[in-house]
Amino acid sequence: MAKKEWSTYERRYCIDSDARTFTKTEIHHNTNVRGELTTPWKSTERIVNEYYALQLVKKKTTIPVPQPLLLKKELTSWSITTEYVAGTALDELPGNIRATAVPNADRYINDLVLPQLATLKSRCSGALTGDVIPPRRVIEKYPEKKWTPTRTQTQSIFSATR
Repeated sequence: MAKKEWSTYERRYCIDSDARTFTKTEIHHNTNVRGELTTPWKSTERIVNEYYALQLVKKKTTIPVPQPLLLKKELTSWSITTEYVAGTALDELPGNIRATAVPNADRYINDLVLPQLATLKSRCSGALTGDVIPPRRVIEKYPEKKWTPTRTQTQSIFSATR
């Protein structure tokens, strides 16, 4: 398999197993099933933040995440490229194996991943890029609100990775 490509309404994906890379590119506009032009919510902010979040998790924890390789803007779309990590999704496993794998994955997340993520602190609210990206349901409830970062007294660990 040289390349495998697919897309969703807001992203294009490409696995290049020869180069051992995975690339995710934002799609700015798309047409939904009703024929309406839609724009993915906070697309640029989310894809850029994802790159910096991967860098942070890779640097500050032992949580296995793909190595972030490249963040770039081509014309109007941002993309991130990471190392490709082959694997099998839990929902693709046969039932008898999934019955053991799912509780093991839950235990791993609860015992190793979440405690490490809980240690990551910042003195600034919002994304690693400085943007505040509240959940969509919050934006819909308060459409006029301007979301800006706020500072606290917590030591920042993000400044080195920005």
